[in-house]
Amino acid sequence: MNNQELIKKISYIRGVADGIKLSEKSDEGKVICQLLEIIDILASETNRLSDDISDIQSSVEEMDDELLAAMSEIDELYEDINGIDAPPSSEQDDPGFDSLDYGAEYMDGDEEEDEDGDDEDDELFELQCPKCGEDVMIDFDMIDNDSYIICPNCHSKIELEIEYDEDEDGEN
Repeated sequence: MNNQELIKKISYIRGVADGIKLSEKSDEGKVICQLLEIIDILASETNRLSDDISDIQSSVEEMDDELLAAMSEIDELYEDINGIDAPPSSEQDDPGFDSLDYGAEYMDGDEEEDEDGDDEDDELFELQCPKCGEDVMIDFDMIDNDSYIICPNCHSKIELEIEYDEDEDGEN
């Protein structure tokens, strides 16, 4: 029910109450008159809230338009700076994404030692994100249970193909 219908129904009830010459001297008359006053207050508040909601909706639509314009400007700046289209904000934006082997490079683990004296970066690999070209460092702990990682730069999913080389004894 919209506000106009509500106002019509309240006016009708007021007219009926006036038509039956409702007396505020009787107990029933007092209750009905108080209920009519409460209904008037509620209708007024409903009308005010409806106006507030309309104002908020207008503001949200305006902010949405401004956000879209800003995102478009950011994409244009990205294209100007990098000379390429901006990366999609998520994998869902790029349905043509397919899994490829991106040539992960094995890094030697001599960089740092942690408090226990163990090499902290024992098995680091560097690979390049196919979307943004950013070099991404990963280790085995990051890929134990997943066949992908998320690029920290563009947040796209990087599918991993892990191939194990046979060691000198011919074991995997």
